[in-house]
Amino acid sequence: MNRILASAPFVLLAALLAALLVGCARDPAVPRTEPCAFYRLPLVAGTSAIVLQGNHGAFSHTGVNEFAWDFDLPEGTPVVASADGVVIDVTHHFVEGGPRDELRRRANRVSVDHGHGFVSVYQHLTPHSVVVKPGQLVYRGQLLGKSGNTGFSTQPHLHYEIVDGGERSAPSCFGDVDGGVPEHGRTVLSGNRFDPYGRVVAPQLSQMPRFAYAQNDVELLTVLPVGILSGTVGLTGRALKPAERAVIFVAEREGEVVRSTNAPVRDDGIFYLHLGLSGLHGRYRFGVALADRSGRFTYNMSTLLTILP
Repeated sequence: MNRILASAPFVLLAALLAALLVGCARDPAVPRTEPCAFYRLPLVAGTSAIVLQGNHGAFSHTGVNEFAWDFDLPEGTPVVASADGVVIDVTHHFVEGGPRDELRRRANRVSVDHGHGFVSVYQHLTPHSVVVKPGQLVYRGQLLGKSGNTGFSTQPHLHYEIVDGGERSAPSCFGDVDGGVPEHGRTVLSGNRFDPYGRVVAPQLSQMPRFAYAQNDVELLTVLPVGILSGTVGLTGRALKPAERAVIFVAEREGEVVRSTNAPVRDDGIFYLHLGLSGLHGRYRFGVALADRSGRFTYNMSTLLTILP
């Protein structure tokens, strides 16, 4: 599949986005979790690792990270996809690691969208070891990068979790682990074999829930992908309270808005918005909110996604 992507990445991305944006009138039925058989340990088959920290770990696996795992691995250990999917986020340029708060957002990572609203995250990777790109389809067992010690970390390891569209960790399990859920202190052995031949990866991206921006008093009536955008975004929405205008915006990760446009809200609450993304490339925050008559707005909710050129 990588050979196809290398020759026509933007044709593939266009097909992925078109499949989401054409003919979609409502959210699909989304399971709370995938079955254990869907995922394998994110290590090459035959590789063993000790679980340094499991689900609900007191050190750092609480709150939005409560269903994560930390696997004890030497730096440079190959890290592979736990299931088939589409790469939606890549960070590989950070070089420093340690137990300091300022490093919490400086871990090299890869995120893979598996559809149905679930994304796997592989974190603390070695600098410049990532071998995949956003928009690329990957098979279960395919190499993503190498484990390391970047970001907020006390020792070389791999942080792995499944997150939902709101970037909260979700309950998950592995088909190659007895009982499905590795516990703290346990040694696990991967059965994740890369075998792309004769297999088909469905070209799909997860979809934003209709009420992804309910905290901004907005309901989405157009289906948007969770992880990747490109070209021009057009959407229809409904204001959940009286408002004069609605706005669609892109912001830096720290919150500064870099691009936005607004449009009137009809008497029935419906609005239509279009925003061109040319000139933007990388990881941004994206959102939809309500605005006053002059277009001024504030927001309580935005989602991280990758914008491709």
